[in-house]
Amino acid sequence: MLLMREHTITQFLDEPQYSHPDKARVVIIPAPLEYTVSYLQGTRHGPQAILNASSQLELYDEELECCPLEEVGIYTRPALDYQGLDHASALKLTGEAVREVLERRQLPLLIGGEHSLSLQPIAVAREFFPDLTVVHIDAHGDLRAEYEGSPLSHACI
Repeated sequence: MLLMREHTITQFLDEPQYSHPDKARVVIIPAPLEYTVSYLQGTRHGPQAILNASSQLELYDEELECCPLEEVGIYTRPALDYQGLDHASALKLTGEAVREVLERRQLPLLIGGEHSLSLQPIAVAREFFPDLTVVHIDAHGDLRAEYEGSPLSHACI
């Protein structure tokens, strides 16, 4: 019988030699946001599940014939802590994390969590890139004015 041991990865791809916070061009922001889930809970576990699975990805890119990670560098900052925050404050915290990364001239990459977390990061990115165009792909429109009493619901963003 093969027993699997739980291993918690803290850096995307589990390659610490390419994840120096000052040298990386990409910063991953784990955002375990879960406030307005309406069907099954568990989106807060998404970031850690993605980090854990990332250790199984191939680093070498056959088309580019190189290992892009060596050139780019990807730093994974500690997960955002939403404990004790209401939904609006949690979204604000997410936006502030994105602002910090953009101010350092790095590319923020959020992994979450429910998709209402995209609201503030997009607003912050527009401050840095006024001509920004966002293509948001989802299984459904999520264009309600409010859902279950909240305009910040995942069904509205």
